[in-house]
Amino acid sequence: MKQLISYLIVLTLSLATWIVQPALAHSGTLNGIHTIMASDLNAPTGNITFNELPNETLEPVYTPAEYGGDATAPTLTFKAMFAGQSYSRNTATDCPGATALGCIIGNPSNPLSLSTDIRTRVVSIISNPAFSDGRVIATQKNAAYSILFDKDVASVGITVGDLDAVGAVKIKVFDRTGGLLGEVTNSKTGNEYLGFATDDDKEKIAGVQLSLAGAENDGYLIGDISFIQEMPQQVLCQNTAPNNLVVNGSFEKPVLAGVYSFENAIEGWELDQGQYIEINKYINDPRDGRQTVDLDSYNSTTKISQKIATQVGKTYKLTFAFKASYNPATVEHQKLNVHWGNELVEALDKLDSETPWEEKTYNLEAKSTETVLSFDNLNETPNSYGIHLDGVSLNLCQ
Repeated sequence: MKQLISYLIVLTLSLATWIVQPALAHSGTLNGIHTIMASDLNAPTGNITFNELPNETLEPVYTPAEYGGDATAPTLTFKAMFAGQSYSRNTATDCPGATALGCIIGNPSNPLSLSTDIRTRVVSIISNPAFSDGRVIATQKNAAYSILFDKDVASVGITVGDLDAVGAVKIKVFDRTGGLLGEVTNSKTGNEYLGFATDDDKEKIAGVQLSLAGAENDGYLIGDISFIQEMPQQVLCQNTAPNNLVVNGSFEKPVLAGVYSFENAIEGWELDQGQYIEINKYINDPRDGRQTVDLDSYNSTTKISQKIATQVGKTYKLTFAFKASYNPATVEHQKLNVHWGNELVEALDKLDSETPWEEKTYNLEAKSTETVLSFDNLNETPNSYGIHLDGVSLNLCQ
């Protein structure tokens, strides 16, 4: 993009791009699924807290009767890995810093099933008062976790606890054939909710696996699991208050004299990570107004945020547009992570060739009197080609 910018400067004026020090934020690839918030699973088919079976139960089996599901709901079984996989013998290459039992390699067999290899470590229920429900799932010697549904589900959410390092735990989602629907790594330490749903809301998820991608020396735990067999269609609110609560949502301030500008802060928005906020004028055909923000510049990534006064329990309609930047040198995935407070709204992914604008809309519930809305590409490999963002609005649903 910088070569293109230089060319444009010769022909016209100048260009723009944002910046941030590289960091992990749900690094990974999603193919047919997307991330969801805990509030998207507020009426689950099943909710397992691990209080349903006796403490120290080994390799628990959860039938619908155990968790209060109906006869059509799935049975869940647990093991460290799936059939067809194995423990790495070269963790320094496969999972640098990880324990040997936590580093899983290979693709699952078709159909997806749990490993019966006698070397596969045991999963068990244990007491842990640090979790609200008092029980968790743990493995031997920091090994992996694999969860098999005997019937496909459309969404699943897992609370992962005792995380010591960002990016150390990898979460993979598989279909019934053992095909990979997507994978991400944790973006927080401590406890983190990780949820996934199929893009078409159909039942396609057959299994979930948590394993180590890096050093996680003290181990990690699963606090609870929720899932829905068929996702209810979200009805976006049609009637909203007229005023946009996002200040400078189309990035029209400051008004640029040239084609781009690098700013430490702009009206309404804070730079949470990165060196600058890059504003482009006329570049990449702005969606709303004359200016956009570019989330990748000077081989660095960016996170911007805005604090918004909200009413607890009220629903808000968030809308924004985004597009990729074409990279003639290589084929790459460009990232956009959207957060509402502490919850990930969605982790978006575009090929650099997908340059038309795409508009996204969500219903978001406020849980405090002030909510931070943020956008970042921190899980992207920085190379000066990144997502462009424009037309951000937030309106109270009426």
